[in-house]
Amino acid sequence: MLAQQPAASNFKVVPTLPPIQSSPRSTMRYEDLHRLGREMLAKGGKNAKQQANMASALNLWMRTFSFAPETFVGAEFSTDFDGHFLRFSDAHAERLASRTQKDRQEQIVQWARLFAAQSRTDSLPQSFHAALQVALEASGLSKAETCRRAGITPPTLNRWLTGPYLPQSCSMDAVRALAGALGFEADALLSRLPPLRRTRYSREEKRPPMALTAYGKRIQRGKAETPNYTLRPTKRIRVQWVDVLAFKTDAGRETADKTNTWRLKPLDRTGMRVQWPMLYEGQVCVTGAVAWNSISQFLGYLRLPKPSGQGIPDDAVDTIAWLAVPEFIRGFNSWKRRRAGNIRHRGLSTFLQMAISFVAPKSGWVWNNPSLASSLPTAYGGNDNEQQWQARCAQAHVKLKAQLKALTNEGKLTRSRDSQNRAASILNSAHPLKSLLRLVQALEANPPPPAHVRDYRAWIRDVLMVKLLVSNPLRVGHFSVMTYRPDGSGNLYRSDSGAWRMRFMASDFKNQKGAAAEDYDVAVEPSVHAWIHRYLSEARPYAVDADKNEYLLLPFVRGPRTDDEGVTWSRRDKSRARGETALEAHGLERAGNWSSDCLGKRIQVLTALYLPDTLGFGPHVFRHIIATDHLKRHPRDYLTVAHLLHDRLDTVLREYGHLTVDDGLRVLHSGVQDAMAELKASRS
Repeated sequence: MLAQQPAASNFKVVPTLPPIQSSPRSTMRYEDLHRLGREMLAKGGKNAKQQANMASALNLWMRTFSFAPETFVGAEFSTDFDGHFLRFSDAHAERLASRTQKDRQEQIVQWARLFAAQSRTDSLPQSFHAALQVALEASGLSKAETCRRAGITPPTLNRWLTGPYLPQSCSMDAVRALAGALGFEADALLSRLPPLRRTRYSREEKRPPMALTAYGKRIQRGKAETPNYTLRPTKRIRVQWVDVLAFKTDAGRETADKTNTWRLKPLDRTGMRVQWPMLYEGQVCVTGAVAWNSISQFLGYLRLPKPSGQGIPDDAVDTIAWLAVPEFIRGFNSWKRRRAGNIRHRGLSTFLQMAISFVAPKSGWVWNNPSLASSLPTAYGGNDNEQQWQARCAQAHVKLKAQLKALTNEGKLTRSRDSQNRAASILNSAHPLKSLLRLVQALEANPPPPAHVRDYRAWIRDVLMVKLLVSNPLRVGHFSVMTYRPDGSGNLYRSDSGAWRMRFMASDFKNQKGAAAEDYDVAVEPSVHAWIHRYLSEARPYAVDADKNEYLLLPFVRGPRTDDEGVTWSRRDKSRARGETALEAHGLERAGNWSSDCLGKRIQVLTALYLPDTLGFGPHVFRHIIATDHLKRHPRDYLTVAHLLHDRLDTVLREYGHLTVDDGLRVLHSGVQDAMAELKASRS
């Protein structure tokens, strides 16, 4: 064998496997590869021990497949590398220590790269990005023409030209088409890509930062202009907020109806990370957090110095009574609108509607609490008695409704944060669902090395998670609280026939008072079944706190804790970690589910990795893609989409009504093509 091998009598028994196929071999022998590798390592400053470790990995590879030093290196280090690598990993999974397995696998990846580098016969630079730049210049084509010929989008080409993003496994056909468009052999570009499956899991690898949408850039700019402007909760505001929760969640109060009453949910059925504005009597009010977020922004705006804000002193700003001052609410919405680039977004109307409900005569919390007047300066009602305060609220109610009417009369409101922008290339395609299926296929085809045990188990979970999102496009909160119990009483269960099904109560849905008044009990797509079995047996038992709860999808790494102000704690800061969280303040403990925001971030990482034509998107965009795909294939079938999403028909019409124009144009375009065909036939 190769240099410095021990005597055969000292060898451990090494399983030998036949090559996957007898592919044409190169002109390089294994002994040549070893010599070149040793030279490259020496030039790179590697010491003798590191060189010996690399040689040991190659020797183990050769013994596993019965390759001799004089054997020519073949497809096992190029086109057939994935298959050979997986068999190599499986063969040594039990006989080597976990750390040794990882070392050997990563060293084999380095040998594969070395062989690929030595096998190149063209004169392009070694870097993929640099090689593509040279090839583009040599072709004489413009970027636009290159994209047209290769069938890729300009953003994709720009990312590949400038880095740091590299094409992923699902984009190999696009890379081949690109090479052909530029007049090069496909291998000229493909050979400059690392073995994608393995490099994702190499130690100390750093992913490039997630690309920002226009909304993300605007938020980043706003934070730089007015950092931390939102109001932190004071003792007085916390007392007021508890009373707000008591009032708004009381479905038995005289003026309660389904539009002005907030719902409470058990802690174990809440997907969001629990924060202080959500907690009331041991239960969670998700709407409470949403409302407090808006109010804290409004109160934070009030204390900003003029002309940005109103310059209200800190000791006077911490009261919800300011909702009874309509001119300040007008100023706040104008400020928000300017910060958004003068976009008339739905957040403006949402805040107005909430303010209107708070000051509404008889039913509003502010109207029903005249004692709030004393928390305001005299100029804004500080000396009002009960009758005067309620008259002030009634007048504010009229003015705020006028503001809302004026806003809506300007025209249709847009989304400030449009999550669909991250997947525009998919939504604009003829068959958006195909992209999700390509995502599933690419993820299935890219397992990490088995020796990377935690990554391997997380990969099984990721495949199942993405498949479930495609099969049953519910909101991310449902996947966060989805349970599995062997007795069949969980959200995911097996029917008498052995098929897997998913069920949720109407109370689990955001729109319980609307379309989700009925329970949800539906089949899971059959291709998901095998992955459910695999996850439950191979992965979930090893997840974080798997033995302490019944949630289906769980993380495999403990994340950082966060306090009730949203400040992340360092794992090493044990003294801070012993502090009081919002749950602990109420004598409660975490339910143990994987929070919906963490689950969503994982999905965004996967989509960015395997769908490089997008900016990476979260679970909610799966719903948009599936709905859009169905409407493109079945124009105006909005009722089916409402059933698919378990949502209200009027919501679906509002979100996807724009496609009716496209439906009409398709009819027109079909008529144009038919007419042209008839004219052509008549001439002939």
